[in-house]
Amino acid sequence: MPFSFEDAWLCCDGASSCPCPNHLGPDWHLPLSFPDTIDSHPSLLHVANGNECPTSDDEDVINRSIPILQSEIQTTEDASQRLMQLRTALHLELGKVEVEIGRLREHHGMLSHALDRRSRIKAPIRRLPSEILTDILWITILSPYLYGHTVTNRPEEDVELEVFELVCKRWRRVVLESPTLWSQIRLTAQASDFRTGNSRGAWSLIRRINRSAHAELDVEIAYDDERPLPRWL
Repeated sequence: MPFSFEDAWLCCDGASSCPCPNHLGPDWHLPLSFPDTIDSHPSLLHVANGNECPTSDDEDVINRSIPILQSEIQTTEDASQRLMQLRTALHLELGKVEVEIGRLREHHGMLSHALDRRSRIKAPIRRLPSEILTDILWITILSPYLYGHTVTNRPEEDVELEVFELVCKRWRRVVLESPTLWSQIRLTAQASDFRTGNSRGAWSLIRRINRSAHAELDVEIAYDDERPLPRWL
């Protein structure tokens, strides 16, 4: 009969000496014995190693041992066949286990994502008053320049103010409603940035000035160009 596994079978978590039926899979160990009667009979051993004719007693012993050996051979073949069936069944079960592991991992990912979303909703930064959030953003923007950096040697981790607008609607509202954040204007520019048809630099400057409203401006422009700045600037 081919091997099969019940869906409810689970490996026991106990020690190796645990007697419960679920500790291991089906028992496939077959006790083996090989009582070779020739080795235990000197006369048979002598005949087996030569060409002499066996005596009637020798034939008697041999005739009794042949069915035993044939039975052992058949038992071994049957056991070998069952073990091959077991191996096939184990491969099938391992395939099911891999599928189930994948399904559980996917579910684990969904649960972790759900937990992460809830954790983010409870994040303390969501409860920060807008005034404190503004101060934090102000320090973040200003801190590089408090430690001797200038617009020409800004640190790699320097953050543009516009990046904060992309975090969420609340941050965008706080940024746009805080003119002091925009009063620190530091730009690296070339003459081509302000040329007609290429108003990237001009619009960036105008946008910052407009958003600074009536706040006192602190402007630093690094002009990396041999040509003179536009007169209007």
